[in-house]
Amino acid sequence: MAEILIEAQGREEKGKSVRKLRREGFIPGIIYGGGKAGTPVKLSQKDFVNAMKGHSLENLMVTIKLSHQKNKNDLTVLIRDVQIDPLKDVVLHVDFQEVSMEKKLRTKVRVEAVGEPIGVTQQGGVLDSPLREIEIECLPMNIPEVLTVDVTRLNIGDSLYVRDIQPPEGVAILTSKDISVFSVAAQKEEEVAKEAEITEPEVIGKKKEAEAPEGEAAAEKKEPEKGAEKKEAEKKKEK
Repeated sequence: MAEILIEAQGREEKGKSVRKLRREGFIPGIIYGGGKAGTPVKLSQKDFVNAMKGHSLENLMVTIKLSHQKNKNDLTVLIRDVQIDPLKDVVLHVDFQEVSMEKKLRTKVRVEAVGEPIGVTQQGGVLDSPLREIEIECLPMNIPEVLTVDVTRLNIGDSLYVRDIQPPEGVAILTSKDISVFSVAAQKEEEVAKEAEITEPEVIGKKKEAEAPEGEAAAEKKEPEKGAEKKEAEKKKEK
């Protein structure tokens, strides 16, 4: 598991005054755990973003150096929640959880599929993933970034369950072993019909006939009428 050093300061800003803090280039945060009330902190927006580059924020272990406290040991924490402004793409708030390296903790880890199922590539099925996260228990240093499952052998109607996941050494899975993680299902009739409509070749001749301008069609219908009027005029002259 990756370990990153971040400097933080204590903060007194709360409520509306936090906006000014953000304008000054800081991120408000709070550190929970350690058997005490949450500790409000602030950290540099620029330094935090640079430190996070190339890392997944889920269960990321971080060492926080509290620069405002002298003779204070650094804190080992996990990033628990990061709030981001989707419009400005800036971090609004960070929650940290203080942990002990000698004490096991419970957390959730993402589950990802590896490979493409036979039921999808050869049988036209669809891969379903009803369970996105697995609850585990382990020491902080053993928390995996993600749990992977090989799905290549799945045919239509097959499923993989929590019991099929092989966790890393030192990691215990707490989620019920009988819950489905991945399965391959046949496509519904309406989905198949929709795909058929999309892939059906266009009949060019029919399209041109259907799209013929009304003016041209009307002209074709009027031509026989003009011929009939000419013959009628010739008959009158003969008389």
